[in-house]
Amino acid sequence: MRFYPITAFYGVDVPTTDAAYICGTDGRIDRSVSATDFFRTTTGVTVTLYGLCFPVGVDTGYAVGATGTILKTTDQGIPWLPGVAEGKVPTISPTAIRVVSNPSRHGIALHSDAAVRVSVFDAAGRVVMSQAATKGLSFLPLPAGAYFVKAGAGTARAVVTD
Repeated sequence: MRFYPITAFYGVDVPTTDAAYICGTDGRIDRSVSATDFFRTTTGVTVTLYGLCFPVGVDTGYAVGATGTILKTTDQGIPWLPGVAEGKVPTISPTAIRVVSNPSRHGIALHSDAAVRVSVFDAAGRVVMSQAATKGLSFLPLPAGAYFVKAGAGTARAVVTD
């Protein structure tokens, strides 16, 4: 038995009657090869992609995702290249962290695009927790209060209630 990774898909575009594209987690973009079969294209990114668009047919398309990622293809998705427009390449951050629910009860729920070290500071600037967060969802149990969550160069604010 073969197990396939679970992917959440967030965007779809059907530029022609013969081609469809879907995009989602882990930088995934798939292109249809028939009414029931898709193949995975190569994007070179691991962030979640939320939408894609082929404004004038199947050749040139754009995909957008987390951390400001914008990808472009000029040959039906083989390959996808970082870029906003010709000659311009955006900065792609490999790790993004988001507070899932704010305020939250009994701790901070967060989502990370990669495994990362997380530090939590209270309102007085003291470190109250420092630990590794896995890729995906993590929960940091904390007492009620206002906190700053720092991971890499990113910072988020969170409020915890009882």
